[in-house]
Amino acid sequence: MQQLTSKLQVAHFIADPKFAFGAYYQFETVLPGGNHFFTIGDHLSDVNFLKMNPHRVTSRELQSSEFITYINKKFHAVVFHGLYPNHMYLCERIDPEIYISWIGMGGDYYDLLVDDVRDLLEPLTKSYFKNYPYPNDSSRIISSLKRFLKNSNFWKSRKLRLFKRINSFSPVLQTEHKAVSEKFHSTPNYIPWNYHTTNPNLVSFSAVPQLNRVWVGNSASHTNNHLDIINLFCRYERSTNRRLQFPDYVFPLSYGSKEVMRRVTAELNDGFGLRARVLNEFFGTDEYIKNIQSSGAMVMNHRRQEGGANINIALLSGLDVFMNPESLYFKELVESGLDIRTTQEIRADFLSLLEPNDMTVKRRNRDIISSMLDSEKGLRKTKNLVENIIDCI
Repeated sequence: MQQLTSKLQVAHFIADPKFAFGAYYQFETVLPGGNHFFTIGDHLSDVNFLKMNPHRVTSRELQSSEFITYINKKFHAVVFHGLYPNHMYLCERIDPEIYISWIGMGGDYYDLLVDDVRDLLEPLTKSYFKNYPYPNDSSRIISSLKRFLKNSNFWKSRKLRLFKRINSFSPVLQTEHKAVSEKFHSTPNYIPWNYHTTNPNLVSFSAVPQLNRVWVGNSASHTNNHLDIINLFCRYERSTNRRLQFPDYVFPLSYGSKEVMRRVTAELNDGFGLRARVLNEFFGTDEYIKNIQSSGAMVMNHRRQEGGANINIALLSGLDVFMNPESLYFKELVESGLDIRTTQEIRADFLSLLEPNDMTVKRRNRDIISSMLDSEKGLRKTKNLVENIIDCI
């Protein structure tokens, strides 16, 4: 990939360190020495994040007039990796000649896609987590304030006002940009960009799937809809008279809501006992991949796009992936030619979990996803974004 020689200086504001190194690699490959990464909060335990030498700022520092003046004087462009309240505050105060790019993470723009974010939850999950998206165990004052802001569409209105200021918007899926554009009739320019955190060359293909183990979800987030999938598994196991070896289940819950982790763990202990394994610690990339590859199938019950890296690893490894057909991500993957199965299959016949696709289908899935994750494609998208910045300033 040809590097761009420019005095361009770009500030990146990172909210989630899991994806930060993907951004660092791509932008520094295309624009070496022109990128500066900032984070709010303490992510100093993340090894890859430390390699980037990030600037750590507090919320108070970010909102100070000194910091805003520093950003306006030093940088030609600001890239927000997720548009959250602190990022919105800064975005509203950046000089108009500075280019602003919003790279969407998913949760930061889903209130623009759905009228009520609780519609992302399946029935059982919605009925239990009545306060979603706010924790049940947060203080009454904070919960009441957040609920008031949500019900008054405060955050959504703020984002829509910022549309006039933001130069480009890169949600995870192009179909999401199209949906937001059709709903509000005016959105920032769409520029495709992804983190490309999964390297196909580092994920081996398994010709012998582990049919006795099922991987479920990607995190302890409400939108995994764990409770509905657990209920589905339990209902089948308790009602069947068939003599068969029921599978073990693996639930990665190290990332996300403690409230969700507690509730899901309790449900698993009650329903499956020792046959349910909860991953509640962080793993390095290699070990995480091995954990996924120890399964024969993956079930992702999200209605929103989520867990893309997990799905990529599963398809590269030869696992069958079952997704919620309501998901825009499911629809986009199918349109790409991938053979993705649905949670409706499991509802119709639980044993479909234990009946793998033909090996030809699995290898075709790997070839397609490998092509989609090609690092050169990621670098070309980054070069296109940087060139757009240069053209606009």
